[in-house]
Amino acid sequence: MALLGLDALSSFSLAPVYLGLLAGVLFLKMACAEAAWAASAWLKRGGEGLLPGWSYLMFALLVMRKVLVPTISTVGVDVGLIS
Repeated sequence: MALLGLDALSSFSLAPVYLGLLAGVLFLKMACAEAAWAASAWLKRGGEGLLPGWSYLMFALLVMRKVLVPTISTVGVDVGLIS
């Protein structure tokens, strides 16, 4: 019964799309905060205390999540509406 209720909420609603977009915006803000933190650490301490490649890896992962989460949520809703 709970699955039927969940299907009813997600099939005829744009809420999953908005939730995916909200998650994408959250990941974008996290990526910007990471970039700002790494840049300030580099400018203040000359990169001391930063692991080589860690900041770039985290930034790249957060940006890719920003792109993928809204896309997957949109595709999931489109497939739910078709079936």
